[in-house]
Amino acid sequence: MRKIVLLVGVLALVALSYYGATYNSIRGQDEFIKVEVTPEPPKELPPEIQEQQAKFIKEQTEAMVKGSTLINISGPETTGSVIMVAGKELQLPKDVMVEAFVATGLCIDGIPCPELPQFVLLYTDGSGDKIGVSANSGAIDNFYRCQETGVHIQERFTWLYDALGVQKPAVEMECQK
Repeated sequence: MRKIVLLVGVLALVALSYYGATYNSIRGQDEFIKVEVTPEPPKELPPEIQEQQAKFIKEQTEAMVKGSTLINISGPETTGSVIMVAGKELQLPKDVMVEAFVATGLCIDGIPCPELPQFVLLYTDGSGDKIGVSANSGAIDNFYRCQETGVHIQERFTWLYDALGVQKPAVEMECQK
């Protein structure tokens, strides 16, 4: 008996749904949806709008340039600049620049891994003399390169050892000529 009552209830629900869905059609009042087609947008903006946009972009670009600071972390622009090493401000001499700021690197068996990140400082006199210094600890890396004249790198970078309060290694590295 329960099954019959349930079946009658489901059929009544289906009949009401069908009647509700077709009610307007039965009365002869079809529903129409009005669709408006917009014209195709122009391929180019009118000249006055293009000029306004160009002016706006120029003004925004100028404002961003005025409000920003360009910071060079390596290259000729860093010659004689101040860098932060081991929490200390370090003034580079007028003839020394940051050749590179090394953030990551690989370790090679048999060679001590450098402390990174590291500044690579280079003399700009064409000698190629350079030295690495850890930005975090101030540890000086031992990849020295000598001038053609045979001057030891440690002597040329005495100012760096002194500024960081680091003692120069007791054993001078041999210059490779």
